[in-house]
Parts: sequence; structure tokens; C-alpha cells
Amino acid sequence: MTFDQIITDLRNKIYHPVYFLMGEESYYIDVISDIIEEEVLSPAEKGFNLTVLYGRDSSLAQVVALARNYPMMANYQVIIVREAQDLFRKQDHDKLQALIKAQEGLETPRNRKIAEQVRELKLVNAAEAARRLGMDKPSDQKVLEEVFGHMGLIAGETGKGLVELLGLLDRPVKSTILVFAYKYEKLDRRKAFAKKLEKSGVLFESVRLYDNKVPEWIAAYLRKKGYGIEIPTTVLLAEYLGNDLSRIANELEKLVINLPKGSKVNSDHVEANIGISKEYNIFELQKALGAGDTARAQRIVNHFAANARENPAVKTIAILFSWFSKLLILHSLTDRNPNSIASALSINPYFVKDYQQAAQRYSRARLEYIIQLLQSYDMKSKGLDNASADDGELTRELIFRIMH
Repeated sequence: MTFDQIITDLRNKIYHPVYFLMGEESYYIDVISDIIEEEVLSPAEKGFNLTVLYGRDSSLAQVVALARNYPMMANYQVIIVREAQDLFRKQDHDKLQALIKAQEGLETPRNRKIAEQVRELKLVNAAEAARRLGMDKPSDQKVLEEVFGHMGLIAGETGKGLVELLGLLDRPVKSTILVFAYKYEKLDRRKAFAKKLEKSGVLFESVRLYDNKVPEWIAAYLRKKGYGIEIPTTVLLAEYLGNDLSRIANELEKLVINLPKGSKVNSDHVEANIGISKEYNIFELQKALGAGDTARAQRIVNHFAANARENPAVKTIAILFSWFSKLLILHSLTDRNPNSIASALSINPYFVKDYQQAAQRYSRARLEYIIQLLQSYDMKSKGLDNASADDGELTRELIFRIMH
């Protein structure tokens, strides 16, 4: 299921017994978990029917035991396991796969019958079972060893919590909503455990957004809130806030809290509410470099030097490297249609003219030199071959060399 499908179901009170929310992007995992925590139960119901656990302080056996309880004076009980990646260790995943295989191995008619006889007669090993059951052929011995191996794995103390979890997934309690917030990692969807989760409830992967998709995400987020935003402003925000969606969402909430619905967010709003200067930012620096405006570029760099904490050289260099790399790609394109250029560079068509203007100013040879220059200064910003220059000095020197 997609994020939007899950949210739509939750708003429509369509619930699933298990939600396994995994992936590198924590934002979507937090949003889904928070909606389930805040909206499924009424305030009066939460006292008895809401349990929030943390993976590092919990066990699978404890989680399953709670999930098998029934709600008190409510239709549902909600159990949320935050930081669930701490609950599942890599060896647990390996054990889960082995346990599922063992369970499947005991489900064949022949093996099921043998397992029933072993339990009934309380047989302790394959050799004893071979004598008591008259299974003395070499092929029989192999089958018995396999059955005892499966039974031993399932009955073992170390696998107890895992077996109980698998049992819960096979027979979920319909009045329980169990949420695993499994952040920064993901399961292999090809493996049996992931398939079992998908069959039992919701298996959702929260994928980290590519940098070039962040401006579009910002616009969509504000649109859902009832606001518009100017295209250059989305880029400005994306350049400064990165692709951490939780951080972006928090900043956007601060941004719109003082704006009337229907407003169109611009750089003035961003400067007033988030603190990103509309004149002295990396986006304006790129425009100055593209236009060959040395004086303007120098003013911006001086501002960066005076506010080095907010404008570290390593960040400035990384963004400029991406920008100049796209200019180099533009030189190699044969299709000069604006839409084709936008697609090839992964930019909004709105900015194609700016890139075309900059590409006219910087030849391919010059761009190759600048790319090498940026790589050199990136190393210096990280302390290599740099004895004393601070971030401000490095950035000033870099921009001077780019433009001269």
C-alpha cells in the first residue's frame, strides 16, 4: 500500500491488524504511527487500550502477549512499537526465515503425521523414533532427522518469541492494531517473513526522497494545507533544508502558522518565518555566477563568511558541484527542447533559461576545470591540505577562482 492509501483508509476507519512501517525516510513512518496513536481511540479509551513500547526495552514475546489481549470498553486496542529495528536484530531475521521454513516443513502430510507420533510417544531423537516407528531405511532416517530438526528449532527457547510472532501473524487478533515503526532499515520483500507480514496486514516501505523531488514535495505539502508557493521559493527551501522531510515539514508548519489560508508563499515569507535570507543564499549565488555578476557574487560570499555556521563551506561546495555538473551535462545534450533539458537535468522547466544562460558563459573546458576546483576545495573544507584557512576564506577564494 502507498502512503496516501494508508492515510485514506485510516481516515475512513478502515484498520488492519498489523502495520509494519519500514524504510530510510522516518517522516512517513512517524505520520502513520501518530495518526493511529492519536485518532483510532478516543481520549477516554486510550487509558486502557493504548500501549507505546520502544524496541530496545521490549521483547517479541512481550509484544505478542499484549497483542493477544482484548480491548477494554472499546472496539480496538492499539500497540505501537517505536524504534522497532532495535527489537529485530539481524540474527532474528535469519531465525525467522529458518522458523518459517521449519513450519512449512512440518506442514507436509507425511511430516505432520510423524511429528504427531513423536509428540504422542514423547520420542526424544531420530534414532529412537526410527526404532519405535519402524523407520529404519536410510531415506527414513533422513526424514526423521529433518522432522526433529524442525521441531527442535520451533520448540527452542531462543525462538519462542519469534514462533509466537509468526503465530500471531497467521491468526491476528482483529481487535488489536499492532504497529511496528521499523526506521532506517528495510526487510527483503522476497523473503518469507515479509510476505507473511504483507498477507497479515500492511507492509509499507518509506523511501527517502531524491533531492530533485524535494521542491515538488514542498509544493504538494503546502497545497494540501491550502497554500501556494512560488517555484523559486521551493528550490530555495530545498537547497537549505535538504531532503529530511520531518525537518522540512516542521519548518513549513512554522511558515504557514501566521499566513492566511490561500496565501502564496514567497521568499519574503521564508526570510521572515524561517530565517533564510532572500538575497544572500546559495540560489542567488548560482544566479550571480550564471550571469557573471562578480560584485553580487562577492556580496553573497561575504555574507556567507560572516554567517559561516549557517553557510558551511562543505555545504556550499556540494550544491555548487551539483549545479556545475548539470551545466556540463547541458553541454553534451543534442536535444535542446526546454522540456528535454529539464528532464535530462532533473530540474523544473521554469529554470531552463537560467541554465542555458549559465552554459553560454562557461565552456565545457571551463566547467571541467571548475569541477576539479570544487573537488579540491571540498577536500580543503574537510581539513586536507589546509593548515589555517577557515570556511569564509575558502569560499571567498573558491568563488574568485571560479569567476576569474
